[in-house]
Order: sequence, then C-alpha cells, then structure tokens
Amino acid sequence: LPLDTDEKRAVLAGLGSVPDKRALAVVAPLMDDPGVQPEAAAAVVRIAQSISSARDPETVDALKKVVTLASITPETRKAAQDSLKAMQ
Repeated sequence: LPLDTDEKRAVLAGLGSVPDKRALAVVAPLMDDPGVQPEAAAAVVRIAQSISSARDPETVDALKKVVTLASITPETRKAAQDSLKAMQ
C-alpha cells in the first residue's frame, strides 16, 4: 500500500528520532521524493547526530547528499555540515 505525502511525513517524524542505522537506511532514500525532501533531510541529520557509528560510509554519504539539496532549510544544511565536520 503506497503512502501519501502526509503519511510519509508522519513516518519521517517518527523515524527521525530513532538512533539506528536501519532508520537511516529507510529515511535516506526518501530524500529523492520531492514531496518530503526537506523532512527526509532533517530526519537524516537527526538520526546521524544520534547514532554512535556515524562515521560509517552510509551516514557520511547521506549527510553529503543533504548538503547538496536545494529544498532544505539553511538550518538543516548547517546541521549536516556541522555533523560532517565533527566526523573528520
């Protein structure tokens, strides 16, 4: 059963607070959905900031993608940049 945009936003709001790589694996692909891209990017940042294995390639790649998105807020972009700097 496909989810509509509001349902995707609800899922992203919940998963954004789950400190687990599996949550990141579910959320990151949603950055390709223009309808929920800002919410997905914000969720990626929140998850990346909360997981202890944040230096893994999947997390770094997801954060790098957040930085490139045009539809996100300046705050989300800065949080992603700050997270990437903290991983170096």
